[in-house]
Amino acid sequence: MKTKNYNCYIHIPFCRSKCKYCRFASFSILDNLKIEKYVDFLCKEINLVTSSQLLVHSKQQSCINKNYIFTQIKRSWKLQVTSCKIRKNSNYWQLTTIYFWWWTPAILEERHLEKIFKSLKQNYKFSENIEITMETTPEEISLEKLNLWQKFSVNRLSIWLQTLNKKALKEIKRDEKGSILEKLEILKKFLEPPILTFPPKGKRNNISSSSGGMLNRGKLTPSNWHLTTISLDFIIWLPFVKFWETLENIKYILEKYDFVNHISVYMLEDYYNPSENKNEKFEQITYPKNWTLNSISEKEIWEEYILIKNFLEKKWFFRYELSNFAKVLEEKQSSSLICLLKGEGKYKKKIFDYSESSSEWQQSCYIDSQLTTVCKHNLWYWSHKETLAFGLWTSWFLNNTRYKNSDNFLDYYNFKGKELENLKKEDLFLEKIMFSIRTSGIPKELSKKLNKEKINYFIKNWFLEKNSEKITLADKWILYLDHILWEII
Repeated sequence: MKTKNYNCYIHIPFCRSKCKYCRFASFSILDNLKIEKYVDFLCKEINLVTSSQLLVHSKQQSCINKNYIFTQIKRSWKLQVTSCKIRKNSNYWQLTTIYFWWWTPAILEERHLEKIFKSLKQNYKFSENIEITMETTPEEISLEKLNLWQKFSVNRLSIWLQTLNKKALKEIKRDEKGSILEKLEILKKFLEPPILTFPPKGKRNNISSSSGGMLNRGKLTPSNWHLTTISLDFIIWLPFVKFWETLENIKYILEKYDFVNHISVYMLEDYYNPSENKNEKFEQITYPKNWTLNSISEKEIWEEYILIKNFLEKKWFFRYELSNFAKVLEEKQSSSLICLLKGEGKYKKKIFDYSESSSEWQQSCYIDSQLTTVCKHNLWYWSHKETLAFGLWTSWFLNNTRYKNSDNFLDYYNFKGKELENLKKEDLFLEKIMFSIRTSGIPKELSKKLNKEKINYFIKNWFLEKNSEKITLADKWILYLDHILWEII
């Protein structure tokens, strides 16, 4: 039977302190009993998804049993499915990525991770090269936590650094710069190459290393759990952060910590007025009005973004999504970049000289994930692949259907407040356009279905750029992406 691959989100909604800009279902509660209850229920949910026949495998695809989805879940819940046996379906339901997400999953202790991974392995096979990401704040980094994450094969860290500006950090309720750098020093020491100590001849079965890596018979054992990707998040438009300051922060970090091989650069959104969606309580959170008085201008936002983009490209960080930059592996760096071009359903290699304009290769190429430190989980999601998600306020996507959990603990624990959305062809088309323009560009076959008059207008006025393969967004107009999409669709 053919293996079916999935992405997997695990949502942990607890933080030590809630950032002031956060508008998501997260809670600054570190009550051990509440965390314990949540993890226990999350594990039950993982079991329930498979036991309730939500995933129905066929030779063609897996799908959602739409007619019985709610009754089957409730029926399974009444039966209290907690079996510790490996399910027969786990042989062909395979996880290619696991993403511990939203907002500080790094607070989880060893017993919590034990329970979660046990439930996942009972129901799913793990792919040989599975990517496991742990999101964290710098404050959560410690030698103990790093060893714990290594034990559970975490090979990617996503660290929310955001800024090194003292006033901004205090305003958004984060630790100060000195504390952040201290934590990064701990990570740097942990990632240093191991110093091997060879014992006397005849006793070389127990070789040790300073970094805690496991060795056997003089050789490193397979270590796919070692951290291979360290990603840092930055935010443009935080209060008190001056023009050029985010760029200088990135330069400083990359010079001081060469282990950083992925950078995400986000822009603080304009949430100074309550959302019109009254059903989403967290979207009613607004930012203090004085933030706008102490922030850079809209013009400076995109200027800073372009400066950051240009700098990162010179440092071999290539943009594979508007906010995400992956570093080309050192052994693959040269004066030219090998890209994969998709044509007639097949991928073809093309070499771009580094001196060529970045817009040319960006419009034409898809950077091979094997050559860079791209986040496989995000690439999968942006490619509209099937995704599982467990926990409060999560949304999973299967067979063109999106299923969303409640953002309320009481409703979540009682399987209430759930939403089921069957996406129509026009919905899927809209999402494909949105994901395409944020990543490699809108392919020719999709662009033919858009408003040609509006597309030509935006190309003529330099909002969009076009080549023989795709249409991409001009960097200068990144802040107007939503408006441009609305017009061309």
